[in-house]
Amino acid sequence: MSRAQSDDIRGTGRGMTDDGGGMADDLGIGIERGQDLHRTGEIDEIDQIGIDSLESKGSKGSKYNDPEDPEYSEDPDPGYTDDDDTGIQLRPLKMGHHTLDTRRVPTDDDDIDDINNINNINAETEPILARRHSSHDYDEEEDKLGDSSLDLFPKKTSWRSYIWDTWDRPPAERQFLHKLDAVVLTFASIGYFLKTLDQTNVYNAFLSGMKEELEMNGNELVTSTTLWTIGYVLGQIPATILLTRVSPRWVIPSLEVGWGLATVLASTAQSSHALYLLRFIVGVFESGFYPGIHYMLGSIYTPQELGKRAMIFWLSGSIGKIFSGFLQAAAYENLDGVHGMSGWRWLFIVDGLITLPLALLGFAFFPNLPQSGERTWWLTEAEQKLSFDRMKAIGRAGKQPWTREKVRTIFRSWHTYLLPILYILWNNGSYQNAMGYWLKSFNQDPPPVPGVSFTVGQINNLPIVSTVLFIAMSFTWGWLSDAFKGVRWPFIYLGAFIHLTFGIILLRMPLYDDIEGRKHIYWLSEMGNGAGPLILIWINEICSADTEKRALLVAVANDLAYVVQAIAPNFVWKTTDFPAATRGYTWSIIMQILLVVVTIIIQLLLRRDKKREAHARRERRVQHAEWQSQHQPLAYSGTEFSHSEPSSPTTK
Repeated sequence: MSRAQSDDIRGTGRGMTDDGGGMADDLGIGIERGQDLHRTGEIDEIDQIGIDSLESKGSKGSKYNDPEDPEYSEDPDPGYTDDDDTGIQLRPLKMGHHTLDTRRVPTDDDDIDDINNINNINAETEPILARRHSSHDYDEEEDKLGDSSLDLFPKKTSWRSYIWDTWDRPPAERQFLHKLDAVVLTFASIGYFLKTLDQTNVYNAFLSGMKEELEMNGNELVTSTTLWTIGYVLGQIPATILLTRVSPRWVIPSLEVGWGLATVLASTAQSSHALYLLRFIVGVFESGFYPGIHYMLGSIYTPQELGKRAMIFWLSGSIGKIFSGFLQAAAYENLDGVHGMSGWRWLFIVDGLITLPLALLGFAFFPNLPQSGERTWWLTEAEQKLSFDRMKAIGRAGKQPWTREKVRTIFRSWHTYLLPILYILWNNGSYQNAMGYWLKSFNQDPPPVPGVSFTVGQINNLPIVSTVLFIAMSFTWGWLSDAFKGVRWPFIYLGAFIHLTFGIILLRMPLYDDIEGRKHIYWLSEMGNGAGPLILIWINEICSADTEKRALLVAVANDLAYVVQAIAPNFVWKTTDFPAATRGYTWSIIMQILLVVVTIIIQLLLRRDKKREAHARRERRVQHAEWQSQHQPLAYSGTEFSHSEPSSPTTK
């Protein structure tokens, strides 16, 4: 709403206060003017004191409560109270999840609000204006504040509640969450598993005959991997931004169709150049899946539910890496030579074809976002409303237009710079297959420890123990972070501490003096690597009030982390440095220290922002009270408006 329009409406209200007669006409003009501006979209803010309160339903004698008037409604506004039943009273303002009674003096208790309430107040507007934060997909009547009666962190009622959070929810919400998990979590986990297969199958194909058929005798495999990486980096941010404009129901399955078809077509490649093009296309389509699913999870689940589900989704990719070799080997052994095609070509066909049915199911079952206003067909109306209320209660904003001002606001925010750095530091602080190189070093000639060697199977299988421990610890962190009411930062510190400790031990410990001891250190060292999904969840939650920023920063964090991961190991984890890898462990230690420092800075900035918002909220409420004291409610006697007797402000 422009300044002139705002003054036009409020000026009418002031005139009514200053004049004792002829107020009915002025009142009608002011209200009708405001209604016209609001209906035509020229304003999106309602001066609830200047218009809504003067249009209160239920006051006797007002033309806007005349039963013969077409605008008359017998349903009183829930925010309206008629204290003396004689005149028009000011309606309490809805701010955040609560209602502010402007007829009393604010107290210090008013400032102790949930930080999520801040998301529903526009700090830039004038104090007497309350913005109705409406999603662009909901009309004004549907755009209600979240149900403040929702218990986002219910008390655990049984041991089952600690295993899965739906057991302590009301039956209706439990059924709703079961539906979401059955569709979204299953789809996301299987999709990430298949993405891992399609991403890594080129290595299996290379070792299974593709090298010879396509005459890949130089760096062709490295080039194909590089082109996949370029496609992945270039496509990630645009694909995620697209999710803020188009329903994930259409975007995410479309990505799966794209990389599935490109994988199948890779089976027809007759040259390395054809393979390059197809691997680039696979990278482009796979790029938006991981950050897109994280954005989707943050759009439908509450803080108590996000951690464990994001961890299940993330670890499905790790499980895919464990089993991919077995699946690829089975496909090659059983299909090599069928219909005259080599086994490596069948690898691409099988991997691509098992992706396409999941994509088709996604088009049919993947849900719309709660804030979109479009009901998903397998949700009831009540469940769709519950989904919307849950997100509104935690401050998850609906989509807004991409404007120049929004872009400027995003780039001026410290979120844009520090939050992605946090994920980059975590992603690049792990050890690069250090145990495998150490085991292989025992087979050198001459051996570093005479009489000790490891077979190829042992070299490949012994590091799996660290992967199993890492998966178990990651699950534990996901469950605990949800149980602690969605607090993420303690596990970032814990992971950094574990990594830092074992990094120092591996850097200082002799390579071959204590073989069994070093083996156990390697197994335990990966347990600190489970904070990644919690960092992306934290980004989702910090940026709740701006869905475009939330989607963008999740994508930027994952994208830049991948870029650094593709470059840094060439300098700090050189193959020639193993098994000692002094530079690599030093790099990892530095990453963990920086991770702790950046996390501390983020916490301090969040605390500062919370104090600023609380102060701004207090100032707005004080100015509301001051305005109220200068503009007493009007009583209508049937023939004219007059001031009601001022009452002493009371404190709650």
